[in-house]
Amino acid sequence: MSGRHMNARPKRLTRKQKEALSAHGWDSRQYLFIQDSPDAGGWVLMNKTTGHYVVFKN
Repeated sequence: MSGRHMNARPKRLTRKQKEALSAHGWDSRQYLFIQDSPDAGGWVLMNKTTGHYVVFKN
């Protein structure tokens, strides 16, 4: 991921986002929401444990 995400403030996931992550087998407690990713059709999330950014395609 590029450095452009570093300035974004992480936010807690909404209930709808948590449900979508859980439906795909992701542990929603491990992630914070960074921003929508319209080019990838999903969300940019940050893993709380590792600090790495991932794109979740919903």
